[in-house]
Amino acid sequence: MRIGHVNLLPGEAIAADNFTSQGFYVGHIANYATQVVLTGSPVGVVKLQVSCDLGNPNASFPNGDDNVTNWVDLSGATANISGAGTVLMNLVDSGYSWVRLVYTHTSGSGNITVAQVNLKGI
Repeated sequence: MRIGHVNLLPGEAIAADNFTSQGFYVGHIANYATQVVLTGSPVGVVKLQVSCDLGNPNASFPNGDDNVTNWVDLSGATANISGAGTVLMNLVDSGYSWVRLVYTHTSGSGNITVAQVNLKGI
């Protein structure tokens, strides 16, 4: 089994900012978990978006998703944030090619100190 690790957004300030990570390729990945650690008093939404676009899976992260344009919210992979804490989304048997993390700010401020993905594939 192959195991990988992707750091999506190291040390991102989230005071009044929305942001979207680069997409990462999961075409050969069976299972993955995304962890987001927030500090301060942020209020907003963290979610995963996915795509079946071809992109460039042979490019190294974060350059492979340059041609990925069709993103959709992944059902069941949305977390409402109302303060500091940790969000973990564990996904099994993914059938799409790309995933990215989206944070939508509502109010408050703080930091995302960790935004990472642990990947397990064949």
